[in-house]
Parts: sequence; structure tokens; C-alpha cells
Amino acid sequence: NIGYALLDQGRAAEAEPEFARGLALLEKGMGTDSPDIVETLGGYAKAMADLKRSDEAEGLFRRVRTITDARLAPAHPVGLGGADAYAAFLLDRDRPADALDQLRGSLGPLTARAGGGRDWRTAVRGAGPMFERRVEASWRLATLEQVATVSATDRSSTP
Repeated sequence: NIGYALLDQGRAAEAEPEFARGLALLEKGMGTDSPDIVETLGGYAKAMADLKRSDEAEGLFRRVRTITDARLAPAHPVGLGGADAYAAFLLDRDRPADALDQLRGSLGPLTARAGGGRDWRTAVRGAGPMFERRVEASWRLATLEQVATVSATDRSSTP
């Protein structure tokens, strides 16, 4: 999809119609819930986010999650990538608790495989960015909670 090339160049406004056309063609041929449309949906969501059309972007990110959760195995690389992209979007909108929810749901099946043979190590290594994003989300959430606690304490001590 040419949308990716345009998006990589920072040309989200030009990428958006390309993703829309590509998605329409893929849906016509593969169906609206095919895992084969997930990457295009994710690119489209990123373009919408870059255009500050957050509500539309979030709807697309949620659609990616719905498809991958229903149609792919837990900890499938495509599903993990979708969860990571959605978590990044949520963090960019200062929603660390929501980002953590997304990451926990995706990382849970992956880390549950630990000790289940040699292949789990490769899958965990590939999810490194998700672990980094989880730490970032946890840190931001803890910071927000600390600020809220300090603010509440300051308000209660004011005469």
C-alpha cells in the first residue's frame, strides 16, 4: 500500500486516502474481519492519529484488536504489533492506564509460555518494544497518581 510510503515520509494527509482505498479493496476481497486487513487498518489508524483525528484513529485501532483477538492465536506477532501500536497511541494521548490494559492483555499469553520450551524465548525477544512501552505506561501512571495525591494533600492543608 502506497499509504505506508507516504506515512513514512510524514505525509499523513496524502496517505489517508490511499489507506482508505486499499482497505476498501481488501475488505471487498477478503472480508471485513479478515486478519489480512489488519496491517492496512493499523497504517490507516496511524495516519488518522498523525492527522489529529483521534476518535477515528482509536476506532481503527480497536477494530485491529477485535480482529486479532477473535481470529489469531494469543501472542501472534500481528496481534502483538497491533497492541503495541494501540498502546503507543494511548500513551501519546496521556492515557497510561488504558495503555497498560492493552499491553497486559497481550503480554499475558506471551509470558505464560515461559518455561514451555525453547521457542518462547524468541517470541519474548520480539516483544521487547512492548515491554518497554509497558514500563513507560507504568511510570506515567505512577507519576500521575503521585501528582494527584500531592495536589489533594495541598488542597486539604490550605486554610
